[in-house]
Amino acid sequence: MGDGFLELASDPPGAEVSLVRLDDRDGIFVEGERRELGTTPLPAVALPMGSYLAVLKRPGFADVRYPVH
Repeated sequence: MGDGFLELASDPPGAEVSLVRLDDRDGIFVEGERRELGTTPLPAVALPMGSYLAVLKRPGFADVRYPVH
């Protein structure tokens, strides 16, 4: 399938970023491998093509859950 790249920024910067792979099991996405990617702004990170859920956390702010395909 190939690799893609993910780059993330947040306002304000300094959010911790986790990336969870979403695996398709008979039409239902289930959480797979989780990777801690660091803090924003996040430089380009190579990852296999697929579906993911990026979770951004920063003290004093609500968590942000952002789907990536």
